[in-house]
This record gives sequence, C-alpha cells and structure tokens, in this order.
Amino acid sequence: MHRRRLLQAGLAGFRAAAFAGVLWQRMFATAAPSVEGPYDALRSADANGVDPPAGVTSRIVARSGHPAPGTGYDWHRAPDGGACFADGAGWIYVSNSEVPAVGGASAVRFAADGSVVAAYRILGRDRRQLRRGPLGTWLSCQGVSHGRVFETDPHGRRPAREHLAMGRLKHEAATCDPDRRVVYLTEGEEDGCFYSFAPDV
Repeated sequence: MHRRRLLQAGLAGFRAAAFAGVLWQRMFATAAPSVEGPYDALRSADANGVDPPAGVTSRIVARSGHPAPGTGYDWHRAPDGGACFADGAGWIYVSNSEVPAVGGASAVRFAADGSVVAAYRILGRDRRQLRRGPLGTWLSCQGVSHGRVFETDPHGRRPAREHLAMGRLKHEAATCDPDRRVVYLTEGEEDGCFYSFAPDV
C-alpha cells in the first residue's frame, strides 16, 4: 500500500471513529421518549414504603436476617440481582447476596396463588455474588478480583456448577442469548469490558 493511501485510510478511520463517538454521546445524552403504559400515576407510599400505581399492591415477601414466611429459612443479607423461573403453576424467585466473604444465592418458591411454599439456599457461602441467568438456571457471578461464574439450579436439586471457562475476573453480570448460544458477561470495573462467551459445544 502506498503511503498516501495509508494516510487517507487512517484519516478516514479517524473521522469515522470521531463521528461515531459523537453519535454515541448524543444517543446516551438524549432522554428516552415518554410512552403511555398500562398503569396510572403513582400513588403516595403504602405501609411498605412503596409508591404503587392504582390497582397494584405491595407486600414484603422476605426480610434480610428473618425467616421467609411459612419457612424456617432466614433470608440472606444484602439481596441483589434476581430473576423468576417457572415452576409448574407457580414460580421461583432467585436472589444473590452481596455480603463480602459470604455471598451465595437463595430461592423462594411460590404457589400459583402467590403464597410462599419454600425458601432455601442454592449456592453456599461464597464470595460476593452478582447476577443473571440463562436457560432455566441462574448464573451467579463473583464480583471480586479473580471471581468465578457458577450455574445454579433454582429448584435446589443439583449442586452449583463452576464455569472456569468464563474467566476469572471481577464479574458484574451475565446473561444468556439462547438463540445464538452466547453468554454475555460484564466486568465490574470502572474501565471494565463487555465479553461474549460462545462455547464450542
């Protein structure tokens, strides 16, 4: 390649990068448009301190350090990311704990009427856990230096499975795209990266 062509290509690339930066900046600086939703305006706080719209009620399902209703299981402290999973006519809610040096993840099983059926731990004492889940399982990520990713069973039937191939770093979150068979991972650092993990199998 001639030097002139190389310089022209470099200048074109620089312009494209600068222009793209302006587009990204504008995109993030622009407020999202207001859209009509299915709910009315928020009401004043209810007895739980929640400001629900008309027709919506709140209840406290579990409180850190206290047994989940109808169970002997003390709900973990510092609950963080969570997700729901179908369980017959009911569902299971999974939550991570962000307590340093303890962490882990717990689950609450609900009947179809919303009553609590059970509560239990699905990932034992472990370093600070962060979030997200793929195909019917929960990916619990350690948000510490050289952290790991564990795949857990919301039903608590199978032991947690460590996925070292997803890297040892300060994980923030992971989520799965089942159509593309890719797990996306973010790093919990100020200058952290966004990764995609595509297994060969």
